[in-house]
Amino acid sequence: MAAEGATAARPEMKKPPVGDDCKIEVRRGTAASITLKAYEGNGRPLVYEVVSGPEHGRLSDFQQADDNRQGFASVVYTHGDDEVSTEDVFTFKAKASLGGGVSRAIKVKIAITDAVPQLDAPPVVNLQAVAGESARKVIRLANAGGGVLRGTLEAQAPFSVGKGSQFTLGRGQATNVTVQFFPQSVGSSAQKRALKIEGSGVGIELRGEATAPFTARADDGQLQLQEQHARRAIITLVNHSSQTQMVQASAEPRDSVVVKPTISSLPPGRSQEVEINVPPKKKGGAFEIAVVFSNALHSEKLDFHVPAIPARLETRTPTINFGKNRKATLIMDNFGGMEGRFVLGLPPGLRSEERAEAFSVGPGETKEVRLSLDTIRGQTTLSDIVVEVSDRPALRIPVMFDPPPRPPAAPTPPFPTPTPTAKPWPWVLNTDIKAEQTEGGGTLVAWSTNSQAFSGPRLRVVRDGQPGPYPPETAETQSWWSWLTGLPHRAINFLSGLLNKPIRRPGDPFPEDSGGELVRLEISPGDAADRASRWFLEARRGTNKDFEQVSETFILDAAGPSLLAAPQVETTSPLPTKALSAPRTPILGTEPVSSTRTTASLAIYLAPNPSVTNYRIERRVWRFSVDPQTGKILQNEFATEKHLSGEASVQIGSARSQDKEYTRAEARINGLSPGTRTYWRIVPVEGGKDLAPTAEFAIGTQPPWHFPWRGAFIALAFVLLGCVLYLRWKLSRPPG
Repeated sequence: MAAEGATAARPEMKKPPVGDDCKIEVRRGTAASITLKAYEGNGRPLVYEVVSGPEHGRLSDFQQADDNRQGFASVVYTHGDDEVSTEDVFTFKAKASLGGGVSRAIKVKIAITDAVPQLDAPPVVNLQAVAGESARKVIRLANAGGGVLRGTLEAQAPFSVGKGSQFTLGRGQATNVTVQFFPQSVGSSAQKRALKIEGSGVGIELRGEATAPFTARADDGQLQLQEQHARRAIITLVNHSSQTQMVQASAEPRDSVVVKPTISSLPPGRSQEVEINVPPKKKGGAFEIAVVFSNALHSEKLDFHVPAIPARLETRTPTINFGKNRKATLIMDNFGGMEGRFVLGLPPGLRSEERAEAFSVGPGETKEVRLSLDTIRGQTTLSDIVVEVSDRPALRIPVMFDPPPRPPAAPTPPFPTPTPTAKPWPWVLNTDIKAEQTEGGGTLVAWSTNSQAFSGPRLRVVRDGQPGPYPPETAETQSWWSWLTGLPHRAINFLSGLLNKPIRRPGDPFPEDSGGELVRLEISPGDAADRASRWFLEARRGTNKDFEQVSETFILDAAGPSLLAAPQVETTSPLPTKALSAPRTPILGTEPVSSTRTTASLAIYLAPNPSVTNYRIERRVWRFSVDPQTGKILQNEFATEKHLSGEASVQIGSARSQDKEYTRAEARINGLSPGTRTYWRIVPVEGGKDLAPTAEFAIGTQPPWHFPWRGAFIALAFVLLGCVLYLRWKLSRPPG
């Protein structure tokens, strides 16, 4: 019964697990986690397995949260990073444990998507170049997103783009584009949205800064007052480009300003000074000027203030002389650029016919004040006239009643004036030594003597205090080349001595029957015209090998030509002058700076003097008079002469040596003759008044260029000799 009442157990239904197909999206080249879902009706644990894998990617191992229960599984799908696939698919199945069965193949579809294209480039490109030149910069354009990035880089002047302006970039691709900036004027340039991307508003901005090819600068915006009331300023032009810049300078107002040079050629990276000068003739008060420097690419303007030239009153009558009419005139000149005033302080007995004591003189004008002398009551002298001027200390002018008496003539001595006796040299100037001019403009010096005590005479020249042989080939130490090149010259001198007769002068001929030797030597025109050089003869005495001076030191007068005796001067300076004892500003040292055929620069070092406001340079010439009977110099001295063939200036600076400060005055002189030496001196100026000048110093230029005829003839002789030897070998060579 019990068995009958018992309910029979139902058999368990075995249903396989079921699952749903799914679809997901994965970015190209990336990975994504996928959740796999399956169910089993009896709740048995499920196991997931791959049936078919993906074609364009790969799967990771399945991950389940709980192996003893039903649950979802997850798997990571990684795309294979190709550029072609657009979708992928794989299948899996779920298997129930304890004989629960296996599901069908469950499909997972994967859609491969692309990321949005994204430009990776600098938003702003900055370029800088000198106007007239170019600058380049390489820009990197990259696609940092997906898909395809297409675009165009367009540029407008002054920008330009090289190859690769149009580009197509896939995912992760990049390209380089060269942008060029070529400005034609100074200033800033910009171009927005130079880059155009299809379907995007992203762009690149190009910015360019064009700098000046040259600049003009001045230390001060005001012209400085110079000596003689010139007003001057120096402007420095600097070339910042890699090309030569031609810069033209002009000034306004043009009739008041002188600009030197008006056109400047500036090599790359070099500088040049331009001088602006208002000449002294431009009188008047202060005014403004503008100097413009320009070329095709750039222009700069500098404004300057020109200060007024102060009044400078000078008297033309250093002494007032009253004649019989008791009348005289005081003359005052105003060499300045502004009106000047002066007040007369007249001593008792003098009066002004204008009945005034204060007077004014316009710039560049002259004021004449007529004075009258009242009756003198027993007075023999009068006090000086005191002139109080506005620009300097008071002037004192002596007053004289009558013209000064003429000094009595010097009595004629009852004896003749003795002729200076020359030093008894073995060879006497203007007796044994003569000079005449050659056809080439040089000077031929010839000498003869009947003295048998000397031999081997030669000519010596003294330059800058140092004696040396003339010509240089006569030096005792000669190289083989000097000896070879001097061979034709010595041959010509030898033949000239055999063929030419002694030089004759009227009334003073050579003693042909003296039995002495006759020696001739030609001096080039440049050396003959050099008054700074002194000459003398030297020879060997007997068997002595050493040379000694055998004639009086002389200079060459190329205009004569004649030989002039040179005065004896100190050995420390070859300057023939009588002013050596006058007060001088000492020169502490000199240093050559540069020398060409027409220009020269010399640095002179002086002791610092705070009271000195300026320095100027003077040219000095040696002037002398010659006794026509004896040829001796009766008077010689240095005199100041204007340098008309060029310009001479002094650039003042400072120097330091061994913890001592020095004033460095660089004398710059142009317009000189080639191969000459000229004398100059520096004059310090204190408040418009000249101080004691320096001693004279010599500045030399490079000798003129001469074609090396001697070397050319020797080279030609060797060439002809080689041709003759070659032809002789050619003709004497056996045939075959």
